[in-house]
Amino acid sequence: MQSTSIFALASQQARWLGVRQQTIAENIAHASVPGYAAKDVAPFKALVTSGTANLAATNARHFAGTNSVGGFALTGSGEDGAAVSVETEMMKTTDVRNQYALNAAIVSAFHRMILTAAKA
Repeated sequence: MQSTSIFALASQQARWLGVRQQTIAENIAHASVPGYAAKDVAPFKALVTSGTANLAATNARHFAGTNSVGGFALTGSGEDGAAVSVETEMMKTTDVRNQYALNAAIVSAFHRMILTAAKA
């Protein structure tokens, strides 16, 4: 079993949440563009269970066929032709905000625990 730092994992999730929020914002910005299909970031659970965060191009023009942002794979990249639903995207932003708050609360709790242990 490989050990994982809770702070490294929280940092990685915070970066993932930032990329997801950016992707959602782009979906909302392009909602009225004909033919634009909503995108999302691959679930964080998939990244954690794979055990690796594969590096990827940050620009679609770097490598043909690569569809990622900040090293996180995008899903729903328009192949299905699904239009953007602003309501769905707004629900996703709420989910991102809630996950970020949980992430910050967990990091804060572990930080307090380490400080308490260091004082003892």
